[in-house]
Amino acid sequence: TIPSDNQLLYYGGLKINHTEEDIDLKKLPIKEERLKFGGLSVNNAYLPRFGEKNIALELDNSGTLFSSYSYSISNILQLQLLNIGRFKGLENNSGKYTNLRNTYLSDGNSNYRIGGKLNIFSPLKGDSIWLSSKISVGRNDTNNQGYIFSELINTFNINENLALSFAPKAVFSGVGNTSGLGVGANYYLNRKIQLIPELNVNFSNKSNN
Repeated sequence: TIPSDNQLLYYGGLKINHTEEDIDLKKLPIKEERLKFGGLSVNNAYLPRFGEKNIALELDNSGTLFSSYSYSISNILQLQLLNIGRFKGLENNSGKYTNLRNTYLSDGNSNYRIGGKLNIFSPLKGDSIWLSSKISVGRNDTNNQGYIFSELINTFNINENLALSFAPKAVFSGVGNTSGLGVGANYYLNRKIQLIPELNVNFSNKSNN
C-alpha cells in the first residue's frame, strides 16, 4: 500500500534473455504485406520481424493527434516504446460511464502509453491462423490517472486479397472498466493502396460504438 492511502499497488515486469537464435519465419507473401501497417483503431495479429521498426502518425479533422514508435526485439515480440495522443474537439459525455469517458477522453487531454505485442500463432510459423496478444499501460495528463489496456487479436486470411481481424478488448482503471470488440479488414488493391474498414462495438455502452 501507499503511505497516504489504503490502496494496493501493482507491478508488472518483463525479463528478456537474449540469444542469437530466434523462431524461424517464412517470408511474408507480397499481398499479405498489407498486414504490416495494421489498422486505424483495430489492430491485426501480424508481428514485424526482429529489428523492424514501426512509426505511426495519426491526425483527424478535429485536431486529435496520435503518434507511436514500436520495435521488434524478436520475431514474436514487439515493444511499443512510445504512444502519445492528444484529444481535440471532444465534448463531455453524460450517462452511466460519464466518469470513465470524461477522465480519458476530455478535450485537450493527453495520454501516454507503453506496452508489448506477443505473437502466439502465425502462418509464417506453420499455423493456420494469426493470433497475438497485446497489453499496454498508460496514464493521462489531466488528472494523472492510470489504466491497463489489453486485447486478443485474431486475423484470418479469407483469400489472397482480404484479411479479417477480430479483437476483443478490455480497459481496467481506477475510475471504471469497460470492454468491447474491434472488427476490421485489410483489403489489398495494389502495392500502394489498401482499404481498411473498421467497427468497434462497446459491450458496456452501445451508444459509444
